[in-house]
Amino acid sequence: MNFSIIIPVFNEENSIQELLQQLEPYSSQHEILFVNDGSTDKTYDLLNECKFIQLYSHDRQRGKGKALRLGLDKSLHPHVILMDGDLEVHVDNISAIIGPILKNESSAVFGSRWHNGKHGFGLFSVGNWILNSIFNCVNNSSYSDVLCCMKAFNKNDIPINDLESKTFDIEVELSSFIHNKVQNIIEVPISYNRRSPNEGKKLKLRDGFTILKRIIKPNKNKKPH
Repeated sequence: MNFSIIIPVFNEENSIQELLQQLEPYSSQHEILFVNDGSTDKTYDLLNECKFIQLYSHDRQRGKGKALRLGLDKSLHPHVILMDGDLEVHVDNISAIIGPILKNESSAVFGSRWHNGKHGFGLFSVGNWILNSIFNCVNNSSYSDVLCCMKAFNKNDIPINDLESKTFDIEVELSSFIHNKVQNIIEVPISYNRRSPNEGKKLKLRDGFTILKRIIKPNKNKKPH
């Protein structure tokens, strides 16, 4: 089975070459698709030199949500893997993410950084736990990490043209649509190494409010309780 691995990036010149090295072994079987979200550093130039990827680009920064929506629209294969391009989540996790799909155990898999129930300390960890808990309450679910940036699913299960998210809220919007379409979503633990803002982390505290609004926005396709 072939997958399209979709990766949105913005100003990741310090990590992009290492990421490409890790991804190259997968390119013989899977499509590697980058969406450059209007980077102002050398990210686009470095990606444009790579021969084994498909590259699309925004003329200016439009947000992670719009970048992923473009990637979903342009991807070659119906089965897709979404991941970030900042190396917080190692490429080796791809095998764990696609495993249940290859075994026909499920058509959708969510990566989980907190599968063992340990969320850690700090503002981001607490905020993630709160937003995840609210998502579960709203959707009558029990996921451990719907905000995880690594997911695999069949894009035919997603109404791509109905997606509205422009920024980081795309993660919970996609999770909601998949939850309401797929009966047996599987969560798998993935390795994760969070960056600090000084190291280039893009997520800000204010993004939590955007994510919260997306979670509580009514979903016409919501499963009945």
